[in-house]
Amino acid sequence: MGTEKWFNKNKNISKKNRRIPIHLKEKYKIYCFEVDKYTNISIKIFNLKDNQLLHKNKSHAIDHKISKYWGFMNNIKPFIIGSIHNLEVLETKINSSKQEDNSIEYNYLEYLVENDRFYRILKEEYEKIENVLSYDLNEKHNTIIKETLKRYY
Repeated sequence: MGTEKWFNKNKNISKKNRRIPIHLKEKYKIYCFEVDKYTNISIKIFNLKDNQLLHKNKSHAIDHKISKYWGFMNNIKPFIIGSIHNLEVLETKINSSKQEDNSIEYNYLEYLVENDRFYRILKEEYEKIENVLSYDLNEKHNTIIKETLKRYY
């Protein structure tokens, strides 16, 4: 499901989305788009889509162990929330009932990301270009991804 569709579908039904103050809604939406870019990179690079559970009657889904909401509210970099270490395959009904609960401690997730060579490079590239104002968001992310992959492989 695309981020825009997910955001519009969940803006009224999700408890956490209702807690986002009105003046932060647009920033939250942009944060979700950014997290999804890194999530999709992680899924693609680490072949998570090949997980057999995801192909069985669509009864399972990929979920963030620490939610986008929690990441946004705690000012966590999108590449950490979108990392492979923050993804898990859950039964759809468990994912729906999970709501606001995180299934991993942030300190442990940060430790995993910091000790992963791919994400160390990604973080360096992210920080190198993060404050460059001349890039639009897509160009910035594409540059980060391209440079990361170049250095990793």
